[in-house]
Parts: sequence; structure tokens; C-alpha cells
Amino acid sequence: MKTIFESMAVFFRAEDWVVHQIGDETAYSMKFKGTNGEWVCIAEAFEKDRTFVFYSSCPIQAPTERYPGTSELINRINYGQVCGNFELGYIDGDIRFRTNIEVPDQDLSHLMIDRVVYNNVATMDMYLPAILDVIQKGATPLEAIEHVLVK
Repeated sequence: MKTIFESMAVFFRAEDWVVHQIGDETAYSMKFKGTNGEWVCIAEAFEKDRTFVFYSSCPIQAPTERYPGTSELINRINYGQVCGNFELGYIDGDIRFRTNIEVPDQDLSHLMIDRVVYNNVATMDMYLPAILDVIQKGATPLEAIEHVLVK
């Protein structure tokens, strides 16, 4: 059986993503440009758990005074999410979207990685304007999310 990291390497090479291994870790960093912005992504293999995790990191951190609105927005977005969730780091204001898949007794296929990665970046791209509205413009979470959903 292939390692998760080997499967990741094959996928990103086949998809022509420019990736950079993070030190000696079984993880890659890369940039993604969507319709609404550009951000850093992290792909990580947890071999012991046979889990692949993919993160999109919001290009702007939330300042402390925006934590309440940002938290509410993230909760509104996460409610009903089928695949993945947004997270807010209360130490540094980092906002990221996380998707993952566990494959305990099979190889991680190209299609499995495809779903984890492309659902992730599409979701970040969709909600990035709402996140930026709350952080940069002080919009209410409800206004920000309604603006995105109406488009």
C-alpha cells in the first residue's frame, strides 16, 4: 500500500501544482489563486492514522477586536457544511478551512484527493469575500454571509 505522502506527491504532480515540502515533514505548502483572492494551502499526511488533511489559510488574519464577529461568521458558515469546516486560531487570528479524509485500509486515490482539495479551495474562494468584509470593513456576520449567498 502507498503512503499517504506518496499519493499526495503523485496527485499534485499530475495536477501541475507547485508544491514545497515543509522541512522534513510529510507536508507540502503551496499557493492557490481563486476568483476572490490568493492564499496559501497546506497538504499534510498523517501516516499513522492514514489521514490526508488539506488547509486553505485566509490571506488576512483577524485582529483581536474582530474575533467576536469572525467567530459568529465562521459558525454561520460551518452550520450545515457537508465537507470541511472553518477554524479561527484565537492566538494569532489565523482563519483556515480544513478538509480531510481517512483511508485506513486502502490507497488514497487521485479522485479522493481531488475531492478533498478542490472542495476546499472552492469553499474558501466562495466565503473569502464575507470573511474579508467582517475583518476589514466591520460588516456584521449576517450581512457578510447574505452578500455572498445572494451572488
